Amino acid sequence: MPDLDIIPLDERCDFCRRKPATKLCDYPVGERASPHMVIKYGKRITCDAKMCDDCATSLGYEMDFCPKCMEELKNLK
Repeated sequence: MPDLDIIPLDERCDFCRRKPATKLCDYPVGERASPHMVIKYGKRITCDAKMCDDCATSLGYEMDFCPKCMEELKNLK
């Protein structure tokens, strides 16, 4: 009988739903991501969708975007 790893639902990728999430989306979201908040709280406010390595698009410099945010980025004019 094969040894199966069971991944809890809350630890799975939000997109493929099969693999463990190893990254969070770094895409800045909405108007909440103001420079004031970055300085005051020391971090950017990002999408934070959970992703596996296969579903994430790495842009380098430890920046990873989820499929939904990558599509939004491609549609910006």
